[in-house]
Amino acid sequence: MRAARLHGLRDVRLHDEERPKPGPGEVLVRVEAVGLCGSDLHWFEEGGIGSNRISRPIVPGHEACGVVEEVGPEVRRVRVGDRVLSSVTPACGTCWWCVNAMS
Repeated sequence: MRAARLHGLRDVRLHDEERPKPGPGEVLVRVEAVGLCGSDLHWFEEGGIGSNRISRPIVPGHEACGVVEEVGPEVRRVRVGDRVLSSVTPACGTCWWCVNAMS
């Protein structure tokens, strides 16, 4: 698979990488679209955010959607072929939105 990694200030390079194997509770998603947000632009334009600097190559873009290609052990609610999106915001599990989205 191919990944665009940010190595430093305005330094993006394409890499060929091994296909990851999902572990317990994980899924492998074929990413079809990614949104870049303000934090990604800070990493690219400034080489970091505040005092956090790029110390090793990173893959920017944490707002992604795609199709599940493989499910790991213990995955129950998602199947191969499901269209999904990532969420980097942890769910509280108790508010109306979490309760209804998780059911």
